[in-house]
Amino acid sequence: RPYIRSADLSDIRRGCEIMQGQAGKYMSQAERKLLETSILHVDFCIEEVELLCWLITKSNPPIASDVAAHFISIMANEEQNVETICKIVERKLTIGGRGPGWQLLRSRDITDIRSFLEDAVSGQVTLQSRAVSVDLRSGISPTGSKLSISSLIREREIWGMAPFRVCQGRRAFNVEIASHIEDSFTRRSEWTDCCGDISTLSWTGDNTFICGATAHSDYHNMQYNKPGNLLVGSTSLDTLRAVDGHRIMRPVVKKADNAENSLESMRQTQDPWLYTSVVSTSYSGVSDYTFTASFDETVKVWKVAEDGSSMNLHGTWKHDGKVNFVVTSENHELVATASDVSSNAIRVYRFDVHDIPGTPYDTYSGDKAQEQAAELEREDMWAYFPATIQWGRAPSVANFLLVGYSPRSNTGHEVDIPDEKKNSGELCIWNVQNGQRVQISSARTQNVFEVIWHPTLPIFLAATSPCGVFEPEVKTQIRVFALNNCGTFLHIKTLDCPALDINELTIQPSSLVECYVSASCTDGKTYVWDTSQGDSAIHILGHASLDNPLHDLPLEIADSGVKFASWGASTGRFYTGSSDGKVKAWDVRAPRGEAFIRTVLSVSGGISAGAFSKNYSKLLIGDATGKVHLIDVDSDNSDDDDMLVSERASTATTIDQRANQSKDGSQPSLKMPRVIMPHPEPLLPGGLQDIDTQGETAHSIAHAYIESGQLILHPDRGIGVIQGPNYADSLLYRSEAHEGGDGTKPLRPEWGARQQFHLHSQVSTLRVPRLLDVKGSDPVIHNINKSLDLDISLSSPVKEAFARDGIDLNFEESHKFDLEPVPRYEIFRTKH
Repeated sequence: RPYIRSADLSDIRRGCEIMQGQAGKYMSQAERKLLETSILHVDFCIEEVELLCWLITKSNPPIASDVAAHFISIMANEEQNVETICKIVERKLTIGGRGPGWQLLRSRDITDIRSFLEDAVSGQVTLQSRAVSVDLRSGISPTGSKLSISSLIREREIWGMAPFRVCQGRRAFNVEIASHIEDSFTRRSEWTDCCGDISTLSWTGDNTFICGATAHSDYHNMQYNKPGNLLVGSTSLDTLRAVDGHRIMRPVVKKADNAENSLESMRQTQDPWLYTSVVSTSYSGVSDYTFTASFDETVKVWKVAEDGSSMNLHGTWKHDGKVNFVVTSENHELVATASDVSSNAIRVYRFDVHDIPGTPYDTYSGDKAQEQAAELEREDMWAYFPATIQWGRAPSVANFLLVGYSPRSNTGHEVDIPDEKKNSGELCIWNVQNGQRVQISSARTQNVFEVIWHPTLPIFLAATSPCGVFEPEVKTQIRVFALNNCGTFLHIKTLDCPALDINELTIQPSSLVECYVSASCTDGKTYVWDTSQGDSAIHILGHASLDNPLHDLPLEIADSGVKFASWGASTGRFYTGSSDGKVKAWDVRAPRGEAFIRTVLSVSGGISAGAFSKNYSKLLIGDATGKVHLIDVDSDNSDDDDMLVSERASTATTIDQRANQSKDGSQPSLKMPRVIMPHPEPLLPGGLQDIDTQGETAHSIAHAYIESGQLILHPDRGIGVIQGPNYADSLLYRSEAHEGGDGTKPLRPEWGARQQFHLHSQVSTLRVPRLLDVKGSDPVIHNINKSLDLDISLSSPVKEAFARDGIDLNFEESHKFDLEPVPRYEIFRTKH
């Protein structure tokens, strides 16, 4: 385990960069092969540094201290004593001692220890666990944490899949290759002009996808409603098309609900159709159909074209309320939906491809929701609604449907929920094969934020409000449940979380039994646990803090926080996207505080949704500004047989990459965003003429005033409409401004003075510049000039040449313009 001083390592790196692309000129093939299979440098690990602290000072570093900084402070001003300290360390290492630090330090040569002590004296100690080697390639990956793909394949051929004795501590080749590919992710395409925040994304094939967006459909903002709530995309065609799918007739708004949108003029100028939010989408690989759920109280069934150029509607399933979830399973054709109704909110459709609109379904309801809905005289402003729904993934629980309930206000105001009910809820599991409820032993009556199943075991996780005995700083908990031999789910583990609300849960197996668990929260942080390392979070992955959008509320409530969290192809990469507009890549296997890899994407709006393709070669990201971003492998990132040093460190980048990266480390977009392709305008609603309008249109009202003589058109269009002879019939007077309160009588003096003041104060004097007087030339001189024989025409040879070429020199100037009349400025000053 050699160690090279930092200064010498920099010299080696510069030399390799000079030799880049000319390795064959300076060394033989045997020398290149020797360098290629050799490790030049291995950083000291934390166990070795702690042992050195004890050998030198006979005391261990403080528990909460930075070990590297502590060792640098020990070696400060010890430049003259490095040789003496080396001899002391060498003598003590030969005496004895057991433990990982002793074994690791004994594998070092005394010259390696001396080089490390010299770096410590100069303050250049790092604990990044780098292994520096020579690699034949053109550049260093953005993370610098691995060799190139060609080198990895070459090493696998030489040493096998698990080079235990040769490369102890190296990760599996498939993990290294997957991380290498994902680290070349860059934005390829960007589409804009969706109707609102991107709320859901689903891949329907290797190159096709659909997405849904939220729409402005409330009484106070429906004037901003527009198409673009449902879209189908194709990566091969590089297109994103709007689909006419989820819409309703624009409702008649009462004045009490919204004064502006209740106006007849507003209705006349708006689209008669109101597009509704598409909040959930799901693709079934078993049936090859795609399902979309919307606030129009329907779930629609689609067939997406193979090239992603279109999708056709095959059926509609109507519900009794807004549909928030539609989920499919990779194990069967059953489709589950959840809507905003207090009773029987869960439906399970037994998909019938021969009669899709008439597909039969079963309904399910939680105990608390059912009890509350059964009380006929009860008129609560809140109810228990489904907050999350997931199918079991392991074969043994494939027919299990897991649903979490939360209390929610019917009006959207959380104050309607009693304080003693805000942390209540219910966890329910149904076996849809026989319709029976599956028992959960305990901790099933809390407010449920999110649930997720283990991919291969009969285990699920639920993010809930805390219960039982817990620390004061704990605000939420992630509970782990496992199926026992009796068919009951037992609570086996609790992970405490300090965040107030949890948006996303993920689980990634790290072994046959243990796994990584993450909770992405509204506080802009993602908490990561390794179940093999106890109940404390091993990482807290943070995003930038934003200004509070609602100053009267805490940031955790006002901000959306981390809305996207997903694992890559392996445990080597984990991705999060937050309201700060950044998608970040992490390596949770790294030491605490060193998990950050790079910023994959940086956009102007908050990240609202994301989805990997099935083979993890592409990533879709949706943001809060109605944009969809396609990220895939950079095709220009190829491996060449060039010579340079690779540092297995998460912070290393090449000069070229640093130049091409933005300030936050993300790759800039090379393409301008394109507007989505709109769908054809739908036909007008069939019952549009039957709508009971609230009054006459503005055009008919104006025409009536003219016909009755209450208003007349002035001959001068600059003046427009003025009072007519029958204006008194309109009674459009301010009675308080006239004598005796009679509008036909003269104005009261104070109102007349006010009118005159405003009349003259608003008139500005228009200053038009006058042209200067022009004097004619002297007539005598003019006559003399006329008598002169002055010919400025073309010469005869030139005229003859033009005549031969057929050029007409006697053309008439017909390019004259009529003079425009001078505007009558008086109309803006004269009042009639």
